Amino acid sequence: MSFPFDPELAYIGPGAGFAFLGSFVSILGGVLLGLISVLLWPVRVLWGAVTGRQGYKHAKVKRLVFLGLDGLDPGLAERYMQEGKLPNLSRLREQCATRAPLFDPARERATLRALLDDLLEKPR
Repeated sequence: MSFPFDPELAYIGPGAGFAFLGSFVSILGGVLLGLISVLLWPVRVLWGAVTGRQGYKHAKVKRLVFLGLDGLDPGLAERYMQEGKLPNLSRLREQCATRAPLFDPARERATLRALLDDLLEKPR
């Protein structure tokens, strides 16, 4: 068989095959895990009904709200709350169950970690 043009020869290295295989395995794994979770959902519901588990019925905390305001300047927020421009945030501060500062960017990560540790009852 003769072509009216010269064929171009190119080398495709093993990296392309590895990338394709890795993507295929990831997609296949995701689909299989999704299918397994959908198929096991009725079994989990029945098991919960048989054993009488009520989920969070005996939880110590009935309602928990994490409010993260990234990029909010604490100084401006304090000033606006004092001027009455942020009445809902002022009311939230008054009703807040925790006594930690509402705005403390320097200790934000440590405060959140301590709060989560207390909620999960893990020793620090």
